[in-house]
Amino acid sequence: MAMISSAFVVIVVLCLLGDVHSQTCSSLSACSGHGTCNPTTDQCSCDPGWGASTDVAYYKAPDCSLRTCQSGRAWADVPTASNSAHKLAECSNKGTCDRTAGVCNCYPGFEGGACERMKCPNDCSGHGQCLPVKQMATLSNALPLSPTTTYTGLEVRFHHYLL
Repeated sequence: MAMISSAFVVIVVLCLLGDVHSQTCSSLSACSGHGTCNPTTDQCSCDPGWGASTDVAYYKAPDCSLRTCQSGRAWADVPTASNSAHKLAECSNKGTCDRTAGVCNCYPGFEGGACERMKCPNDCSGHGQCLPVKQMATLSNALPLSPTTTYTGLEVRFHHYLL
C-alpha cells in the first residue's frame, strides 16, 4: 500500500472543507430567493416582509421562505416598565399571520392590515358613521366626546350620532 504523506491529507481535508463552505447557505435553500447569504456565518439576511431584522414577527424562517405580516400597537401585552406597554406586535396581537400570503387574519371584531382597528358593530346599523376616536374628537357634533380631551395611541373606532 502506498504511503500518503500527512501534508497531502491536510491539503485534501482543507480542499474538502473549502468546497463545503463554498456552498454557503445551501442548507437554507440559498435564502429562498428572498434574502442574501452571509458566507462568513452561513446565515441568511432576509428581505423586508420575509423575516428581515426590522420585521416585527413571532416567527422568522431562517431560510427566508415564510412571509411576515404587518404590525401595529398591541391591543394587549405585558408591560416592560411602568411607562412602557403596547409594543409593536404582528397583527397587533388581534389576529394570526398567514405566512404563505403575508396577510393578517383578524379575530372577530377587528379589522385592518394589522388588525389595528375595532370593527363597528353592524356597520352602525345605518344610523351613524364609524370613525377613529382621534378623528371623532375633532367634530363639533359628535357625542359624547369632550373637545378638551386629547385622543392618541391606538386607533379605536366608535360609532357616533350626528346632532
